[in-house]
Amino acid sequence: MAEDAEVSSPLAGNWSSDQGEQLVQLTRQLKLARGQLDKKSDLCDELADQIHSLEEDLASRAEADAAARRARRDLEAALDTEKRLHAEQQRRAHEASNMAAGLQAELSNAQAQAAASMAAEVKAAEVAVNNEVTKVRRLTELLQEERDR
Repeated sequence: MAEDAEVSSPLAGNWSSDQGEQLVQLTRQLKLARGQLDKKSDLCDELADQIHSLEEDLASRAEADAAARRARRDLEAALDTEKRLHAEQQRRAHEASNMAAGLQAELSNAQAQAAASMAAEVKAAEVAVNNEVTKVRRLTELLQEERDR
């Protein structure tokens, strides 16, 4: 235990020159160890700053990702709405086209019926005129016969 006391209390003055040299070496090693610890501490501080910076960057990217996802959902919803509107417009255009074709057919039929009706009326009028002309000729012949008699 006496040696332990000498080693543990270098200020007591009981140290030999070897022990003094050991103390100097230990002091140098302690200074070197402190220097290395200081460097490691500085590196740890730098790493902590970098980690903090990376965490902020990650948080910023996560926010940007969330915003992009929301924008994508909104765009997909708008696209779906536009697709439904387009399909509805095409359906209505098809209905309008069919209606127009039906009206065109009705118009053609009406025109044909009107033409047939007018042709029949013209024919009837021609027959009536011819009948009247025949009557007038007959009356004219009768009058002529009456005068001649």
